[in-house]
Amino acid sequence: MSASNARPQRLAEQIKRLLVDIIRHEVKDPRVGLITLTHVEVSRDLSHAKIYVLPFDPSKKDPDWLKALASGSAFLRIQLKKSLMIRHVPELRFVEDESIDKALHLSKLIDAARRADELNAKARGDEPAEPEPSES
Repeated sequence: MSASNARPQRLAEQIKRLLVDIIRHEVKDPRVGLITLTHVEVSRDLSHAKIYVLPFDPSKKDPDWLKALASGSAFLRIQLKKSLMIRHVPELRFVEDESIDKALHLSKLIDAARRADELNAKARGDEPAEPEPSES
């Protein structure tokens, strides 16, 4: 890992750890509710941070929960400034993490393709192929 990549990654981890505590204990906006911070990306110049978040319980999420986080970003930056030993706290941008939804969708597609292969094999009268041993 080069030195140019190490600092943004270290800062991203610090921001993530601190934001979890700040949001849990100090954010009082009911629209935010319970959230999970999945990942933080900090730009190379340390001026912007993209925070990937998920609602803890998607069935109970307020439609404006991301807007609530965005409107509270100034407060969150002030709280981060108190703990981080840097001159300039990055601008915070909150984004809903869609990676879990994408992974579930891909998993469903793979399962459907496997079922279709099994049905085609049965229709042809072929024996189902032995699963390949996994390397562990």
